[in-house]
Amino acid sequence: MAQLLRRLDDEIYVEYNTFALEGTDLPAWRSPTDEMYHFHCAVRLEAWDAEPDPANASWTPVSSTVFVAENGVVAMAKTDGKGHDFLIGPPYFEYGVRMYLREPEPGDGHATGTCAETWLLRFWPIRDVFDPIAHAAPFSYIARGVLYYSIDLEPEQLVQPPSRRPVPVPVSTAADWASLRPDPRLASRTPPRARAGRRFKDPLIDRYHAEQAWRDWSSRRDLGEDELRERADGERIAKELCRDGTPTYSVPIEGRDAWYVPPGVSRRVWRWEDDLLGGELMDDGLTVDRQVLARNPWTRQILVSGIVTVLRRDHDRHCCGDTVRYVVRDAEPHEAARVLCAEATWEEDPDRRRALDEVAREKLIELRATYRSRKL
Repeated sequence: MAQLLRRLDDEIYVEYNTFALEGTDLPAWRSPTDEMYHFHCAVRLEAWDAEPDPANASWTPVSSTVFVAENGVVAMAKTDGKGHDFLIGPPYFEYGVRMYLREPEPGDGHATGTCAETWLLRFWPIRDVFDPIAHAAPFSYIARGVLYYSIDLEPEQLVQPPSRRPVPVPVSTAADWASLRPDPRLASRTPPRARAGRRFKDPLIDRYHAEQAWRDWSSRRDLGEDELRERADGERIAKELCRDGTPTYSVPIEGRDAWYVPPGVSRRVWRWEDDLLGGELMDDGLTVDRQVLARNPWTRQILVSGIVTVLRRDHDRHCCGDTVRYVVRDAEPHEAARVLCAEATWEEDPDRRRALDEVAREKLIELRATYRSRKL
């Protein structure tokens, strides 16, 4: 029997009778009520561990479809922004979604009394569809336009995607993932209602602002509603991706795409650690496929790598340049298997890479000479 994992009540303003579901490969949707153009709508999002039974008689079925989740987090997108992030499960799973409609009832949405209709969206996992070639391509394969522009390589000079996978692609089940395992601590929690004397109309944002007002960063500057929504959603989803007693820690992520790593995504990270206690771990983390890559004998530090699952942005730690800190946990076996499979799939042939580097080096020398001649 399917079990409800979590739910969230939201409210959005629909313009031009269309909306989108961020984090999916679905096209834009239209409201089932064709005669309305701009209106407020209450939305209830539900995540289930399997296909649920039909909703009760107060809901009218509207549509049903399947899609692939990009990172396991969805949000109702609109013209002027988006609603709350909502965790439906692991990334790169195929999901079913069923949409229902009814007249607004007391307590729907933010209980503002302005909603024209109420929607119910129910999500459930169908199967693992992770493909390292489609979902874990290195930067150079994604940004071919950048390569063409900067070093002017011909198409045949670029490394082509592998024609076959050198390792079996891991296939997980829904029960493997923490985000799809029932947790009474979370599933039984009802969405917060508005507080008396609230500052924000949205009860999720207002409750978060009130609970976190004692933190140092809250006293340093007044956060806007969008940033408060991002932080509230981030902390809630981070709890849903963990279980009681799971150690979490902060790691730096730098370079390309460091500014937005979605929650629930697993990846390899690198960091410098103190090596003062005979190799003892500094925070009991970074243990999955742990590799010591370099040692600095003067500072007694080691450069290590390991596979983690990202939970949320670490707003309490200062960021510098292209480096962003994230709160993470060690990856579970099925999560690490995806990363290891992607690394093996995209591992480059050393001879081929050296040949391409030589071509690129010649192109860069020509490009620099052209720039210098223009300056003279």
